[in-house]
Amino acid sequence: MANTDTDLRCYLTNAGIAAENNAIQLGRKLPIKEMVFGSGVLADGEDPRNQTTMISEQFKVPCAMNTHSDDPTLLTFKGDIPVDVGGFNINEVAIRLEDGTIYGYARGTGDYKPTPEQGATELIRYVVDMYSTNVTVIECKVDLSNVYADYEDLEQVKSEAAEALQGHEKQADPHGQYLKTDILVGFIFPDSTTSATRDIAFIADGSSYLIADYPKLMGKVQGTYLMVSQSSIDENPEQYAACYGLSNDGKRFTVPNYPFAHT
Repeated sequence: MANTDTDLRCYLTNAGIAAENNAIQLGRKLPIKEMVFGSGVLADGEDPRNQTTMISEQFKVPCAMNTHSDDPTLLTFKGDIPVDVGGFNINEVAIRLEDGTIYGYARGTGDYKPTPEQGATELIRYVVDMYSTNVTVIECKVDLSNVYADYEDLEQVKSEAAEALQGHEKQADPHGQYLKTDILVGFIFPDSTTSATRDIAFIADGSSYLIADYPKLMGKVQGTYLMVSQSSIDENPEQYAACYGLSNDGKRFTVPNYPFAHT
């Protein structure tokens, strides 16, 4: 067990800084691969930033990586030691890149990881925080089937989802890409192949149009209760305000007079 004066912070190593700079110059991402556990003890007088290898590597696991919107320099790594792995003290923990570079290094607490034969009944999750000014260049390459969400992860996702939904609901027009039904009220879709110069819909205000221009629309309303003679509409405008009117010569029609029907 580490004493209370032991510096347990995880440091971005000098090799990690060099890897970041190289990735930036090449315009590439820097892939994090795994979290590594060791039993080696780094002397208190030694600088973790100088580490390029583990002192005594014992086990490695895929790790997940989280960034933080409230602190763009903070990286959080999580890795699980399975229940069936153990028999060593965790005196050092490192974050390793895909090419084997030790990116981050920390002294461990010295806790002993038992085996099942020694009484282990559950996995141990390690959470490592470290800082970098180049967080955007880092990516975590990991088989997600080997990484599990913990309670903190789930609560964070729930909180972020709730905030996103709340922000969505507060927007005056969150779905601007959709045509609103209140815009359609009082409009008729002509459904015509001959109305290329017209809008896709026109106002249902009792206006008159040529039947020849709207054959499909007329095919749907003629011969139904929706079509009455124009003379009937003229005589009883309120009663037939929702109907199409057919002119006496059969060449024109009027659309329903929606505003009049709702006065």
